[in-house]
Amino acid sequence: MQHLAFDKSKVVKKYKQKINALKKDKEKLAKKLGEVMVERDWAVGKLKSLDLLTKVERFFRTLKYEHIYPSGYATIKEAKEGISKYINTYNTSRLHSAIGYRAPDEAYNGKYYQQNKITS
Repeated sequence: MQHLAFDKSKVVKKYKQKINALKKDKEKLAKKLGEVMVERDWAVGKLKSLDLLTKVERFFRTLKYEHIYPSGYATIKEAKEGISKYINTYNTSRLHSAIGYRAPDEAYNGKYYQQNKITS
């Protein structure tokens, strides 16, 4: 029976090269994944900023049309006092459909949940 020549060092060298190539591919993939995650985080942050901006703009529209325009303030002092009172009423008494017809203070401070014994 004839024995085939087998060079163990060549086989080991070949597999080490393949392993090193796979490690490099893994590093490239990890770098690319990191870049994608940064892009995703940036996009999510932008969407949250736009959502907040939309809410702020909606509040100022409500403030103008429900309070400032109808009030017709004569002085800056009157306007400051009136707007301050309106904002207090807006947050403590005015019911908002987007939060289950509750006042923002009630929803934010959890009074609704405490009164109705709903646990979150």
